[in-house]
Amino acid sequence: MAKGKRIPDAVLAVIEETAKQTSKQTAQIMYAERNCIPENCYKQTIKRIKALPILMERVEYNRARLGEDGNLMPGKSKSIVRFSASGVRVDPEEMLEAVRRSVEAHLAADQEEIDEVTCALERVKDDRYYPTVDGLILNKSDEQLAEELYCDESTVRRNRARLVRRIAVFLYGHVAI
Repeated sequence: MAKGKRIPDAVLAVIEETAKQTSKQTAQIMYAERNCIPENCYKQTIKRIKALPILMERVEYNRARLGEDGNLMPGKSKSIVRFSASGVRVDPEEMLEAVRRSVEAHLAADQEEIDEVTCALERVKDDRYYPTVDGLILNKSDEQLAEELYCDESTVRRNRARLVRRIAVFLYGHVAI
C-alpha cells in the first residue's frame, strides 16, 4: 500500500469479519475433533502424533510465504478470490492483506497444535518404550522397533498403546479415560 494511503473502514470490516469467521470455524472443528469419546481419543491421538511432521513442514512453508518482515512474498498467493465480498470494492493490496491475515491465523493454529502434541510427547519421553511412539512419527514398523528395543513385537504394541493412552489423557483430559 502506498505511504499515507489508509485502508477504508468498510474494507477493514470485511477483513476482520473474514478473520473472525475463519478463526471461529477453526475453533469449532478443533473442538469437535477433540471432544471425542474415549475409544476415539486413542485413534485421534495417533493421528495427531503422525501428523506432527507434516504440520511442521506446513508451518515452515507458511513462514516462508510470509517472509521475514511478515508480509506475503510476491507471487506466493494467487488465490484471493475467497476474500472478495459482494458489493464491496477492494483493491488488490487490501485483499493481499486479508490473505496475509489468513495465513497468519493458520500458522498460529498449526503452531498451537505442534506445541500441544510436543508437550504431550515430552510427558512420556523418559519411558523406556518411548521409541514405540516416536516410531509413529518416523514411520517405523513394529518389527524394526522390536529389533531396536530387543523385545517382541507384541511388547512394542502393548507399550505403545500404554503410552498413547497416557498422551491421550494429557491431550483430552478426563474424556480419554
